[in-house]
Amino acid sequence: MMKFGVSERLVSVSDLNATLPPTVSVPAAMLRRAAVHEAGHVIAAVVLDKPFEFAEIRDEVDSAGGHQSLGVVRIGKTPITEITVQSLLDEICFLLAGIAAEEAILGNRSIGSGGTRGSDLHLATLVALRLEASYGLGGGLAFLGGDGEAELIRLLHASQAIRERVEIILAEQMARARSLIEDHRGAAARAAEELLEGKRITDADAERLFTATRACTQGLPGYSAM
Repeated sequence: MMKFGVSERLVSVSDLNATLPPTVSVPAAMLRRAAVHEAGHVIAAVVLDKPFEFAEIRDEVDSAGGHQSLGVVRIGKTPITEITVQSLLDEICFLLAGIAAEEAILGNRSIGSGGTRGSDLHLATLVALRLEASYGLGGGLAFLGGDGEAELIRLLHASQAIRERVEIILAEQMARARSLIEDHRGAAARAAEELLEGKRITDADAERLFTATRACTQGLPGYSAM
């Protein structure tokens, strides 16, 4: 067991906490946006039949600032996955569903999907690049590069044609994600509220939200069932 100091006192939880950077509470408006954003991913995951596990949001962040994610959605992995045009487009749609939900529910979107490697926009762009430039599943059959990130990003910067084709894919899937959120707006709003209340929802919670929404809206004009 660890000891420190002249008195050789045992290390306590408070000692460990004291070494961590101080945190600040996330403003209510930002926390609501984070909940709406992650709810968008949840809805897309369920509708697109992805193995959704849970979603979480954080109400405190490092006081040092900088770009910090306020939420996360965990998708499970399957041992063997067949990659097709549709599965790649579904992945892009899922990645863009967070900002689609912000637009649909809040009326505008934030920088929360971009700005860093590993962000939604970064990952969606890479999927579109692989589809177009490496897998021969887009506007052309030519193999233009491997599916590694560095090679793809260089190609994106070097080729206007590839940029245009990638932008078309992203725009189409953004429109698809917005439509998906609008079709399931009730479930998205409920998911956001539950995230605000408990900071976490599971796959069982998501299924319950969809079931409740279907029960409340069944037969209403304009309702789109799953």
